[in-house]
Amino acid sequence: MQEVATGTTEQLKLQPVYAYGVGGVFSVYYLTDHEEIKDKTRMYAFIFLALMVLSFLLNIGQHYSLGAMGEYLTKRIREQMLAKILTFEIEWFDRDDNSSGAICSRLAKDANIVRPLVGDRMSLVIQTVSVMCIAFTMGLVIAWRLALVTIAMQPLICACLYGRRVLLKSMSARSIQAQSESSKLAADAVSNLRTITAFSSQDRILRLFDQAQEGPRKEATRIF
Repeated sequence: MQEVATGTTEQLKLQPVYAYGVGGVFSVYYLTDHEEIKDKTRMYAFIFLALMVLSFLLNIGQHYSLGAMGEYLTKRIREQMLAKILTFEIEWFDRDDNSSGAICSRLAKDANIVRPLVGDRMSLVIQTVSVMCIAFTMGLVIAWRLALVTIAMQPLICACLYGRRVLLKSMSARSIQAQSESSKLAADAVSNLRTITAFSSQDRILRLFDQAQEGPRKEATRIF
């Protein structure tokens, strides 16, 4: 685990360094000496080339380490689950939901839940914390006033992003509910097509279908 975190942190150090290099490239345009411009441009070109090679190698190491750790944890969970299952009474295996096929399926599926948890979420947490610490440290060293302003604005930015995510999630839930009601209405209309045609209720069905979509449509228009 420590090796994986170290590899991920080392890989993320390249992002602030890359941003610093891009800023240095922009500063080259303000130079007046052509020879100095050529030297600086050549230097930054070699720096970016080295960063590319190093990032490629560290990315391979990071994904390999996280994948290996996920597989190792999955193996341990399966072994512990199987060891625990073997301690159960005989009558537990006589149940229909505890057959050999069900147990094998449970061992295969339940243990795989750990793999995306380790490979995706843990990697994202390590990356986020590492890049924030490294970027803030470099910012305080290079331009501490601007870095303090940026750090002070981070909670507000996080709150805005969280609010946007919650709002979009609630809108998505209401849209799914409205779509479900509309689909149910359309299915009932198709199954009772003769009755609707006999009573000339096509306009009423279309009006009900439009009313089911009215709520999410108004919310989307008001927000966007």
